[in-house]
Amino acid sequence: MWIPWRRKAITLFAAAACVASVCTWFSTALADAPSGEAVAESRRDLAKIKYQLGTEAYREKRFPDAVRLFLEADKLAPSAALSFNIALAYEQGRDERSALRWYRDYLRRNPKVKNASEVRAKIAAYSANLAARGVQQLSVFSTPAGATVTLDERSVGVTPFTDEFSPGKHHLLLQLAGYRDREIDVFLAERSPADVFLRMDAVRPDPVAVKEAPSQPLRVGDQQLDRGRPLGIAPWVVTGTGAASLATALGFELARRSEESQAKEAQSQLELERRIENMQTLKTTARVLAGVGGGLVLTGGILFIFDAKPTRISQIGLGCVGRGCGLVATGTFQ
Repeated sequence: MWIPWRRKAITLFAAAACVASVCTWFSTALADAPSGEAVAESRRDLAKIKYQLGTEAYREKRFPDAVRLFLEADKLAPSAALSFNIALAYEQGRDERSALRWYRDYLRRNPKVKNASEVRAKIAAYSANLAARGVQQLSVFSTPAGATVTLDERSVGVTPFTDEFSPGKHHLLLQLAGYRDREIDVFLAERSPADVFLRMDAVRPDPVAVKEAPSQPLRVGDQQLDRGRPLGIAPWVVTGTGAASLATALGFELARRSEESQAKEAQSQLELERRIENMQTLKTTARVLAGVGGGLVLTGGILFIFDAKPTRISQIGLGCVGRGCGLVATGTFQ
């Protein structure tokens, strides 16, 4: 039996709205959510390559290049091992102050390393050299980072912060927008560097009552779908399109892996950055296609269910609650 054109229009509207809402939600959940993972993975890949290039520079005694590359790798993926490598590169480059800073950072990140006694001996030697010049090293950390550091009423930097100052008592002030100021007195010993760790307390705004908009479904009217299969080939088309999207996503993922292999064999910094950028583009495209394909397959399954079981729909419309909106349909399966 053919469905009257008005009933068919409502049926197609319901199917289209279902496809749109489910696909939008599914693609957002599977494309946007993994994007953080994709960025993190790309950062780790780039950090590994920077580390390898830094190791080559160190072996070739290009210590400034080694420091730069190790620092770039540590910024992308911080680790105690990189702190040690940075300290070694500074040490070979005869920069004792920076070597001391990063040896201290190495033990701070991992106090139980096997070579801790050796590193502590180096820290003691470099600290003694600073003491002979009438200064000592002070490091200041805050949670969260990025606080302005004022020492003895003079702005000196932002956390995490390390520099040398004269031994004795100092007044330390940390300031960060949205957080309460922290002030303490710090005593800097003559022959030992000092670490200061401070937690910043957030300034809590006054609570404001938030009212949610009531649900207001838009009534379309009572409708009765006839028995039979009113949607025709629509479920097959939606499901097939979803499967094609998933297959295309797989192709982009394979291309990304190939690009990753070529990035590890890059002969120049420019080529490396280009490969990394291509990897990110391919990965994002694969995630989006996977999200859309999964949403279409899921929607196709829902349409198959509706197509197989005659349904009495009493209301169809768009409803909103707070900041969320979606399709509203009420009725019963026969």
